[in-house]
Amino acid sequence: MSSNNLFRYGGIPAIASAVLYVLALGTGFATGGAPSAVGMALTVVSILSFLVVVYALYVAHRSEGPGMSLIAMLAAGGGTLGGLFLDPTKITPLFGVVALVYGIGVTLFGWLAHRSPKMPRGMGIVVIVTGVLSLILAAVAFAGGSVEIFGLLNLVLTVPYVVWLIWLGRHWLISPSAPLA
Repeated sequence: MSSNNLFRYGGIPAIASAVLYVLALGTGFATGGAPSAVGMALTVVSILSFLVVVYALYVAHRSEGPGMSLIAMLAAGGGTLGGLFLDPTKITPLFGVVALVYGIGVTLFGWLAHRSPKMPRGMGIVVIVTGVLSLILAAVAFAGGSVEIFGLLNLVLTVPYVVWLIWLGRHWLISPSAPLA
């Protein structure tokens, strides 16, 4: 698969991941916070879609920063996968580890995007904000924050995350040579 196709095909999972994530959150609200099979299925598909995006981001940025993009991919991907195995009704220090690892990866991707001629600078800023909010979420988990505080911060984190993924997906879909500038 050529790089152009990878980025074009990466745009679809970026948008799908954002939409599915919001729908998964919506099912949580609809069930009063109780886990549901539909919510879990939406979350899993959102995560799998996001992992495609993480790989495409690695490919997009590896020429500018091979080591940093590899660390970003491993951290963002690993943190994302780690979140699948946590009980969202119990905030433990393990949540902090997952949020920290994910936050580091996303912040690195944001830094790479901000410096890259391949991406809009504003997108890099949105990604950095997403990563920093995840790092704050990690600190709250390490400090023993309540499920309510953690959930509220996660909702705040959702805004730049969704903006980033939709912007990235749109950027990759409408700019045939966007990642290859």
